[in-house]
Amino acid sequence: MSALWLFLLVLAVVLLWQNHFRAQELADRIARNTCAVQNVQFLDGTVSLLSFRLRRQSGRFVIRRHFQFYYSEEGMNRREGFIIITGNQIESVGLAATDD
Repeated sequence: MSALWLFLLVLAVVLLWQNHFRAQELADRIARNTCAVQNVQFLDGTVSLLSFRLRRQSGRFVIRRHFQFYYSEEGMNRREGFIIITGNQIESVGLAATDD
C-alpha cells in the first residue's frame, strides 16, 4: 500500500511541476506581447515567480501565481512589470508607472 501512496505523491509532484512550467511559459508570452503592444523592450529571461498561493474559485482550489518581469523604455532604464495568473486565466497585467 505504501508504494501506491509514494507513486501518487510522485505523480502529483510531476503534475504540479508541469502546471508551473505551463504557467511560466504563459507569463513569458504575455510579457513579450505586452511589451510589444506598449512599444518597450522586453528584457529576455526576466520573468520570475514572486509568489503563489491556493485560492478557492467556483468551489474548487486553484493556484494564483504572481510573476514579475523587466523591460526598458529606451535601453537605459530598467522597469518592472507584473502578471497575475489564477488557474489558467490571466487575472491582471501591469507595467510600472512612468516618471513623466
